[in-house]
Amino acid sequence: MNAMNTQEQNDGDIKKTYFCKDDVKQYITSYPGRQETNGGKGCCRYHS
Repeated sequence: MNAMNTQEQNDGDIKKTYFCKDDVKQYITSYPGRQETNGGKGCCRYHS
């Protein structure tokens, strides 16, 4: 298992949680209720 970093950012009234691998700082945009990965290179954003 790889260590996962968790980052939270506020976008208006929406709270976004990013799960990033290693030192990857590249975030992606996703739609509400969806989880997407940036080609396994970026971060996964879980929109709740």
